[in-house]
Amino acid sequence: MSEQENIAALRAELRLFCQLMLASDDAADRMMQQIDRRALGCHDEQESWPARRVRLFRIAADVCGAGPEGHTRPCSGPGDGIGDE
Repeated sequence: MSEQENIAALRAELRLFCQLMLASDDAADRMMQQIDRRALGCHDEQESWPARRVRLFRIAADVCGAGPEGHTRPCSGPGDGIGDE
């Protein structure tokens, strides 16, 4: 699978996640824009594909209101203290 295909598949999964969390197509589209904005500010060329996937789903959980209570993370990744128990 090419990088472009990976990105397209990941975006589809993220949108579905948001759609299921928010029960709305319009809200899912708005949240995808927020995910794009947050992810753009945290882009790291050296980041592995699995780490990028985890980071984007953490951002999606935050913007859709499913993140840990009291936590807002514009960027998150390995070692951010979430799930590192």
